[in-house]
Amino acid sequence: MTSVSAPPAITAFADRILQVHPRVQAAQAQFEAARAHERAAGRALYNPTLGVEYEDGDLRRRSLGINQRIDLGGKRGARQRVASSETQAAEESLALVRQEVLAELFRALGMATVAAEQLKIADERKALIDRLRTLANERRRAGDVSQIELELARLAYAEAALLRSQAAAQQVTAEQALARVAGADLAAYPPLTISYTSVSMNEASVNAILTDLPSLRAAQARVAAAQAAVDLRRRERRPDPMIGLTAGREGDDDLIGIRFSIPLPVRNSFRAEVDAATADLVALDQSVADDYRQQRAALVAAQQRYELARTAWEEWQLMGAGSLTSQTNMLERLWHAGELNTTDYLVQLQQTLATRMAASEQRGVVWEAWIAWLAASGQVDTWSGFGIPR
Repeated sequence: MTSVSAPPAITAFADRILQVHPRVQAAQAQFEAARAHERAAGRALYNPTLGVEYEDGDLRRRSLGINQRIDLGGKRGARQRVASSETQAAEESLALVRQEVLAELFRALGMATVAAEQLKIADERKALIDRLRTLANERRRAGDVSQIELELARLAYAEAALLRSQAAAQQVTAEQALARVAGADLAAYPPLTISYTSVSMNEASVNAILTDLPSLRAAQARVAAAQAAVDLRRRERRPDPMIGLTAGREGDDDLIGIRFSIPLPVRNSFRAEVDAATADLVALDQSVADDYRQQRAALVAAQQRYELARTAWEEWQLMGAGSLTSQTNMLERLWHAGELNTTDYLVQLQQTLATRMAASEQRGVVWEAWIAWLAASGQVDTWSGFGIPR
């Protein structure tokens, strides 16, 4: 389990999106509908019926009767158990949808942040090589650089301009992906200023995480609903009798009658409905077992990928992060001083800038691995700073 939390800016950003996200609102409405169905299932199955009879023959006959069907099989309780499990499944599905939206939002946020960072690097590359091209033109007129070196500087600038255009297109794509989750009116998004923590698991923690996953909890609730449905179908095979009481007058005489009727399950025993519900239960049970295997494999793989990405990022932070800017400045000074020719300067400058781009990509990789781990372990909501309502 992770004990760190997202920065307040990310929490506020995510909460604002969740409040209005259509997918979350739809899941919330489905949960409310399930609760209403549960309330309905707890009500009585049968209402009494009122009957009035009037005959005007040799004797005038008037009667008033009331009939009530009796739930002898306990169908009402079985229906309520089905509805209760379905409500629990809907609640867990709401939690799952919220976590899925959060994970999608954070992945898109990481893509947009990295794309903006890479566009900034591309702008710096273009500016550096544009300055190199301008100075190379001046030094060529002074005879300090060869025509080949000048052409190399021009080609390098053309490449930098092309890479800048590609980076700008990638930023547009990334921001469109973010807008699909966060909404088209998104004006700004928070930075990814977070610290990553090491994640380790043992058999007990793996089982604890899997037990609390909303997807598996929802699946188990659906199995419970299917079990209750089997019981309901069995109870529905038991016919419910009807009892009636009639009072009235026939001529000058009083009439009092008692009526009792019960359906006879002769032409249809409703056994097929029980068999169908049992088969549905077996299918759901096996589906949950398969889901458990897949979720377990995804959890272990997510933890391993995250640890690899985090270790690489920490090594980069310790060894190379602080030297790139000074390396770029030093290369430019050496070239100005004539201690480095144009070809070597360009080669080393391109390598330095490529390293900065790779570092930016690795930042995106470790962020993506972190969000994937949170999603696989069902902790996106906890890390975001607010829990899923249960």
